[in-house]
Amino acid sequence: FLEYNIVIDLGNGEYETVSELYGTTIEELPEPEKIGYTFTKWVNQDHEEVSTESIITGDINLSQSLNPLYIP
Repeated sequence: FLEYNIVIDLGNGEYETVSELYGTTIEELPEPEKIGYTFTKWVNQDHEEVSTESIITGDINLSQSLNPLYIP
């Protein structure tokens, strides 16, 4: 079985790497918190959304998609 790395950018220079088998899904993704922002989704290196339902077919680099909070 082929095993691939998922590198998760947790922000503030912190990264977490997990390994998953080809054809499986990511078991768990953290839900980050950043003051002044709302977390919306995880995206890969091609800016495509990735979730725990995504099928693993290769190495993935995940980044947070955040929206700034509007404070009137």
